[in-house]
Amino acid sequence: RDDVLAIKNELERAEKAARALFEELRSGTTVDSTLPDVRSPPRDVDLAPHTGRKGAAGAKVRVVEFADFQCPYCSRAADAMRALAKRYGDQVEFGYRHFPLRGMHPDADRAAQAAQCAGRQGKFWEMHDRLYTAQHGLDAESILGMGKELGLDGAKLEGCLSKGEAAAEVETDLQKGSE
Repeated sequence: RDDVLAIKNELERAEKAARALFEELRSGTTVDSTLPDVRSPPRDVDLAPHTGRKGAAGAKVRVVEFADFQCPYCSRAADAMRALAKRYGDQVEFGYRHFPLRGMHPDADRAAQAAQCAGRQGKFWEMHDRLYTAQHGLDAESILGMGKELGLDGAKLEGCLSKGEAAAEVETDLQKGSE
């Protein structure tokens, strides 16, 4: 324990000395930047009426995620979004928009449409979470089973999917994400 405290104290002293050195170097110095600004311009990422939303509408902070239900990285991002929502609650507005990587993930488009169809029955976020937990089994039969687990009207879900009722919404999100 004494060794840990000694190391901690030494690190704090080194950090304090480094800050003092940097402050001394900055004082009285003019920095002239000749590099171009390579940041991309800000984008207005609105939340379309069909967008999955939670948190406080009109909050000062809005996080809009474009994601794919079959993507393992998107699944990790969903975990991070849940942690943010838990930590900040109504201080942040969250939006989920679909970005199915159709060439890589053949079931992602169907899953996105299923989430939209579930949203029509008031269960977007429940389906969202369920799809991510089963992202390796997103065939039509499995998705209908998930809907049943969530208490959705199975006939409405199946009809919505078979008629492609949510396809235009998914396409709108994909186009917006591509911008």
